[in-house]
Amino acid sequence: GMALAGGAMLFVISDEVIPETHHGVHSRLSTYALMFGFIVMMTLDNLFG
Repeated sequence: GMALAGGAMLFVISDEVIPETHHGVHSRLSTYALMFGFIVMMTLDNLFG
């Protein structure tokens, strides 16, 4: 429930609110990289926090 909503919000923020990430050839890659970085950050926080 809440994880899906959080992931959707992260995608919308990266995809719509930050349009500078979509200038160039790899526009979707920047969105996926942001989501992957967030997942890594949350995983490390749960492991060591």
